[in-house]
Amino acid sequence: MITIELRYLDILKSELEDTYKKSHPESALKITEWRQQEIIRFQKLMQDVVKGRISEKWFYTHIKPEKNTKMPRIDTLNLLAEFLGYENWEDFKIKKGLLYDEKP
Repeated sequence: MITIELRYLDILKSELEDTYKKSHPESALKITEWRQQEIIRFQKLMQDVVKGRISEKWFYTHIKPEKNTKMPRIDTLNLLAEFLGYENWEDFKIKKGLLYDEKP
């Protein structure tokens, strides 16, 4: 089950990058390549949209890796999904349509 969750996390990261680039089209880097300035701008954007933020340390732990091996906490996933316009993490997964019993 965790491998499917990690696939959802990859999709989430991609959508976070796309959403950020709508507000900051000058950013040409992939989300995994963002430097401190992009992370700070992303934190500000999140604060403006959902009145919440993620720490820079959290970003380096969960967003910067090309491949994650563990899932972040659900409360943070809920916040990020809300930032993207979904109700929560579960709503995000339902709308992405991956099947729970798919093989990775």
